Amino acid sequence: MKVFSKILFGILLLTLSFDTIAMRRAGVKSNAEIEIYHLAQAMFFEARNQSPTGQKMVAHVILNRVENNEFPNSVYSVIHQKGQFQWVHNHKLRNKRVFRPNDNQDLMKMAKDIYYQHKAGKRKDITRGAIFFSTGRKPAPRARFMVRVGGHNFYSLVPYGKKVTPRIWRVSSKIRLTNKSKHKNNR
Repeated sequence: MKVFSKILFGILLLTLSFDTIAMRRAGVKSNAEIEIYHLAQAMFFEARNQSPTGQKMVAHVILNRVENNEFPNSVYSVIHQKGQFQWVHNHKLRNKRVFRPNDNQDLMKMAKDIYYQHKAGKRKDITRGAIFFSTGRKPAPRARFMVRVGGHNFYSLVPYGKKVTPRIWRVSSKIRLTNKSKHKNNR
């Protein structure tokens, strides 16, 4: 068991060193740049085939977790939390794809804009507080379905002791969430 642990630790260090090498090649230096790099990396692996709205929503979910007391308080820690983002720990899920900031400048700019809005307290959360997203099953017992965008379902987190009831929203092309029941009443 000790040998297995040492091997696993070595693989983790190797993985982190590859991330560090990629960040240095991209000119990443400050803590904010590291956070932006990891935010864009998560957007790449989780939503590269989604619309810009879907990509932004993934970034907002990560930042909502950073603000939530039940999750770590940095982008890096949220993304690397055990059992959360499978591509971090299972490199087979990356399908030999590598995130290169210079090749994904649109994602880097999107991540940078959202991150700095977040740090300035001016971020407009287009997910309305979503904490989870999933391509299939409900991610947690306390998760409340909110909206489906592209291939992802987005969920809020119901406080302990509250009943989980669905709250369904629709996303318009202008990245605004609208209450589905309002649309039914207007027809």
